Amino acid sequence: MVPPMAPPPQKTTGSSDDGAGKGVMARKEAGEARIYPSSRYPAAPSAKLRANNAKLPDYTRRMALPSTMSAIAITGVGGPEMLQVTTRPVPAPGAGEVLIQVEAIGVCRPDSLQRRGMHPPPPGASPDIPGLEVAGKIASLGAGVSGWKAGDAVCALLPGGGYAQFAVAPHQQLLLLPGNWTAIEAATLPENAFTSYDNIFRRGRLSAGETDRKSTRLNSSHMSES
Repeated sequence: MVPPMAPPPQKTTGSSDDGAGKGVMARKEAGEARIYPSSRYPAAPSAKLRANNAKLPDYTRRMALPSTMSAIAITGVGGPEMLQVTTRPVPAPGAGEVLIQVEAIGVCRPDSLQRRGMHPPPPGASPDIPGLEVAGKIASLGAGVSGWKAGDAVCALLPGGGYAQFAVAPHQQLLLLPGNWTAIEAATLPENAFTSYDNIFRRGRLSAGETDRKSTRLNSSHMSES
C-alpha cells in the first residue's frame, strides 16, 4: 500500500498536453506518446526534504564502485520465464546524470509489455534490461550535476535499465526519499503512484464521496494480462 501523498507540484516548464518546452521526455507505449514533464521532478531537493532525510546515512565521498553488477535481462519474447539474471558492466553517468545504487525497483506495465515484444524501449535505453522506476542511493555524479551528492537517498524515473544493482538517471528526474518512507515504498512513486494520481485526480477529477470503479476494473484486467 502506497502511503497518502500530497498533490504533485504545479508545472513550471513545458506542457504535458503538447510536449513543448524544455526538460520533457516523451516515451512510446502501446502506440501512444507518453509525456513526462521534468517539472514534476525538481532539479534539487528542498531544504525541508533534506531536513527530513537527515537521519539517513550521509556518504559525502564517492562510493567505491565495482566494475560489474547483476541485472535482470529479457532473454526473449514471452512470459516471466524470459527474465534471467545476468552480469553487466556498471554504467557510468553522463553529463547531467547520476548513478544510483539500486535498493528497490517498481514493476510497471510497460515492463511486461516490453518482455512480450509489445513495447520497444526508447532510444538510448537498455535494449533488454527493463525498469522505469528505482529507489536507492546516489553512487556518483556526472558532469554538471549540482544540488545532489553521493549518498543522497532518492527515487527516480528512468527510460529503462532499472532492473539492476546500478542504474543511471537524469538528475532532473530524481526525488529525495521522504524521511518516513522506505526504498520499497518510494520505488512506486515516479511511475506507478504519480501516473495513478494524475489519471484519477487531475484528469478524472475524482472528488470526495465518489468511487473510481472503472479504473479499478481496468487495473484488475491489466494485472491479469501481465
